[in-house]
Amino acid sequence: MRSGAVGFLNKNLAPDALVRALHGFQRGESLPLSRAMGQKLLGFVRRTPEVQRGANEPPTPSLTRRENDVLELVAQGARDREIAQEFVISESTVKKHVQNILRKLQARNRAEAVARLRDGSA
Repeated sequence: MRSGAVGFLNKNLAPDALVRALHGFQRGESLPLSRAMGQKLLGFVRRTPEVQRGANEPPTPSLTRRENDVLELVAQGARDREIAQEFVISESTVKKHVQNILRKLQARNRAEAVARLRDGSA
């Protein structure tokens, strides 16, 4: 999750359940998480330094390598299409990266995200 995963789908998932999960994800819903995986995730989260620091300190946002790369190109003025061509990915994937960046940095728009990158809080 720290590396940017947004969920987990079990390889034994039934085909119709997989299709429903992916359609839901496309609409912005979270991916289903099995009870066993949820317990593992909770155990991991409880052991992380952010949780142990206390509620008074906000966690430092952690962008994935690709999100950092996308943000750098956004800072250079690149459009979604140009970023997609640079990384050989779809424009919708670029938009998803930008959404994740804005959410993680708690930025309202790309300019605010770039400002956070430049002031070192990204």
